[in-house]
Amino acid sequence: MKGKLVTTLLLLAPFLGVTPISVASTTWYVNGVSGSNLNTCTAPTNACRTIGHAISLASSGDTIMVAPAIYKEHLNIQLNLGIVGSGASTTIIDGTGTGTVVTVGSPAHVTVSKVTVRNGVAKGGGEFSTSARSRSARAPSAATRRPVGNSSAVLAAVSTTPVGH
Repeated sequence: MKGKLVTTLLLLAPFLGVTPISVASTTWYVNGVSGSNLNTCTAPTNACRTIGHAISLASSGDTIMVAPAIYKEHLNIQLNLGIVGSGASTTIIDGTGTGTVVTVGSPAHVTVSKVTVRNGVAKGGGEFSTSARSRSARAPSAATRRPVGNSSAVLAAVSTTPVGH
């Protein structure tokens, strides 16, 4: 009897451990043409008008889907987030020639893909800025991130990862 109990416990041991809790992430939608920041932003039919508003609604791990348009914004991102455009030729984040276009705080991990980021102005480049501990910004290849001076970057994907994370 004792041997049977030990065998049963050994067989159940892998199932007695703590199982990871899955955290649900939300997908937010932005449409610079027909969206409204008064919408819930949780479906393409009730999209936000600005990326910044979607960021203000988002939680760490969420994704923001961005419809084709020119978005004249400066984004400040302080959480883990994915921003996915509809294509670099049709989804444009435009800094209007004033300041950094996308600022990523530490220890945020942000992935930006299928967008063009342009018209940023800042010392050392105006498209992206990361905090002192978050210095890595990379694209899959030079062909997918083509800066033109300090004024434009076409992105297939850029990911920022804090140093040491």
